[in-house]
Amino acid sequence: RIAEKKLRGFVAANNIKFPILIDKFHVFNGLAEEGTVVMVFDWNRKMVKRYVFPLNKGQIEEIFKFLTESDKKGQKK
Repeated sequence: RIAEKKLRGFVAANNIKFPILIDKFHVFNGLAEEGTVVMVFDWNRKMVKRYVFPLNKGQIEEIFKFLTESDKKGQKK
């Protein structure tokens, strides 16, 4: 609960508009055997990408590019 509250505060403080989910029921544990991961669900391309921490510069740029493109598409609606 504390982590959820902190995450909600972080999302609000940083004006994050994309959905962030916490895997409470450990559904994705098999995908995170190597450590903490970020998963990006691209519904338009019907694709899921998985990034294992620590992220390298290229991965960070790729994630932010995806989020920026997604935000622009959302604003057009």
